[in-house]
Amino acid sequence: MHLHTHQAKDMETLGRRRRVAVLAWCNAIAMALALATPVAADKCRPSSRGFAASAAAAASSVNVTAICMATPYPSACETALSSAAARGAANDPFAASVQFAMTRAESARALARNLSASSSRPRVAPSGMDDCAELLDISLDQLHDALAARAADAAGRRADEPGHVRRQPRRRSRPAARSAVRARVAALEQFIGTALALHAKLNGGSGSSSPAPPNRAAFPSWVTMHDRHLISSPASTIAPDAVVALDGSGMHTSISDAIAAVTAPPPAHHPTASGGGAGSRKVIYVKAGRYEESVSITSKQKDVMLLGDGKGKTVISGHRSVAGGYTTYASATVAAMGSGFIAKGLTIVNSAGPGKGQAVALRVGGDLSVVYNCGIEAYQDTLYVHSNRQFYAADDISGTVDFIFGNAAAVIQGCEIRAQRPGPGQEDTVTAQGRTYHLGRCCRLGEAGRYEESVSITSKQKDVMLLGDGKGKTVISGHRSVAGGYTTYASATVAAMGSGFIAKGLTIVNSAGPGKGQAVALRVGGDLSVVYNCGIEAYQDTLYVHSNRQFYAADDISGTVDFIFGNAAAVIQGCEIRARRPSPGQEDTVTAQGRSDPNQNTGISIHRCRITGAPDLGGTPVYLGRPWRRYSRTVVMGTFLDRSIAPAGWLEWSGQFGLSTLYYGEYGNTGPGAGTRRRVTWSGVHTSMSTSDATRFTVANFIVGDAWLPATGVTYTSGL
Repeated sequence: MHLHTHQAKDMETLGRRRRVAVLAWCNAIAMALALATPVAADKCRPSSRGFAASAAAAASSVNVTAICMATPYPSACETALSSAAARGAANDPFAASVQFAMTRAESARALARNLSASSSRPRVAPSGMDDCAELLDISLDQLHDALAARAADAAGRRADEPGHVRRQPRRRSRPAARSAVRARVAALEQFIGTALALHAKLNGGSGSSSPAPPNRAAFPSWVTMHDRHLISSPASTIAPDAVVALDGSGMHTSISDAIAAVTAPPPAHHPTASGGGAGSRKVIYVKAGRYEESVSITSKQKDVMLLGDGKGKTVISGHRSVAGGYTTYASATVAAMGSGFIAKGLTIVNSAGPGKGQAVALRVGGDLSVVYNCGIEAYQDTLYVHSNRQFYAADDISGTVDFIFGNAAAVIQGCEIRAQRPGPGQEDTVTAQGRTYHLGRCCRLGEAGRYEESVSITSKQKDVMLLGDGKGKTVISGHRSVAGGYTTYASATVAAMGSGFIAKGLTIVNSAGPGKGQAVALRVGGDLSVVYNCGIEAYQDTLYVHSNRQFYAADDISGTVDFIFGNAAAVIQGCEIRARRPSPGQEDTVTAQGRSDPNQNTGISIHRCRITGAPDLGGTPVYLGRPWRRYSRTVVMGTFLDRSIAPAGWLEWSGQFGLSTLYYGEYGNTGPGAGTRRRVTWSGVHTSMSTSDATRFTVANFIVGDAWLPATGVTYTSGL
């Protein structure tokens, strides 16, 4: 179970961090049932409420006191297992503890939302309460997942490490209100820690078992086997109901004529045609060529399939636009409002141009529609997902302003989504949705360039891939910082909280500068995330490995203070890690890992990397890490360490904090900074890890990578 929490790290003042009051909270139990090694929530003060009055109800089924004595927070455990919320799961202490934690999470979330909404001051940046509400949303989703998995099958696993909240209460919230939220979250952390401890106790707390990767079917269940066959078969093997060809070799020379013909009611004395449609499906084969027409399939014309010879070969082109006198709705080159619509092997274009305003290439409103292996090209309002259920796969979609918009229930999966240069004064926005989309593994940043924006991929937006033209070519740059009024959490240039996130061939920068305090370039919290061949550049808090399983390979990561930090289970392999010159009075520390409970299976594993000083470092000593939280865990294995590494190796956070409970390990490192003779002698530092200990932190064991990384296509080393 991967549960972790984060505590806010404040701006450096004269080289020392001040801790601001924080809502540190662990929000993931989803993967808990799957992985044998549990991860726990953060530590907090015991709840002031002791044994609840309803203790007898739960005690009749389980010995609450005996069970809770083995947990880190016996009082919180007894409160949870004795509560009314736990009565429905009296024989399952783990489920009971999760149910109780959910009620507390809902209460804390409601209070955070109310405080955020009640702020009377104008807000430029999200407040700490906004961060808290978002992370509590994620926590509740994962708690629900945990219960569902438990109910279905405790062995049927989806591995998930959690999201967490490291929260900074902000000036905009009243002190008393901040204290109320803080108290609720503090108690909540104990209840989640209790659930993790119960999971470990009841399941033996053994090592992680391999979770099955998420089931990603090729098509939705409502696509019939017959239609799947049509979609997957070459055009040459399908017997169509009509053929369209510009050279006259078909039955029609225009697509509109073919649609009218195949959807016309047959005469009463004629049997129903039985071409490729084999029933109600009407297949129109459109041969290669450029068809200059606007095509309309009405709501009465159902089960129409347009089958072309391939993207770029069969092209349907129109040029209607709002500037040309059409409404956005009527500007579509192809409008498909009949249910059961399928398009395959076409390119659909609106050529009106970027200066013509809204100009739709494809509008789809028919229920159960599929657009497969098509090109959809325009500028503003390219793809109008108007209504009903729709599925897009292997498509190329390009545009500028709101170029995927509408209010369908649309899944866009495995597609190339390209942002083109907009008109002067316009902003490039991929979606403008009436409610919600699911972007499957599909997002592409098209041309090389510098994108000055902050990008957010929420926990609801799963399997998104950002694919650039290479490090230093496709650059996403932001400048949010704590000094600029943002929380550390909200300062990220790119924030990826949806599971299955992949980034490749990008450089992500926070350009706030070394004097602006925490200023995150990349925050990742989605489970099963991969960042490959990317540059990640900032100063303090560059890379926030927030939560869940993450893998980094062939990346360039640079920064100053704690520049790789968080509480994910993260393996960083084959990367260039460069320490830059910090502000005066600051210390250069590569990691600040945030493991807050011994039951968490989180940590940072740096494997086969190079840790070196950047050209501007000068004589500043570089430390491998310091303990942000009490059970901080970082290992450095098979890595080249240059002479910038301080002989002590590791740096304390504050006095003796965490020095006996942390786990810092080194194994098989090389280079002038790899000598361990003068390393610190804290009991938690292991300068000569055994091979068996080091193996625990490999891709195969630490993040169960062999179960999910092959599907991403990234190259990795499974073992040592």
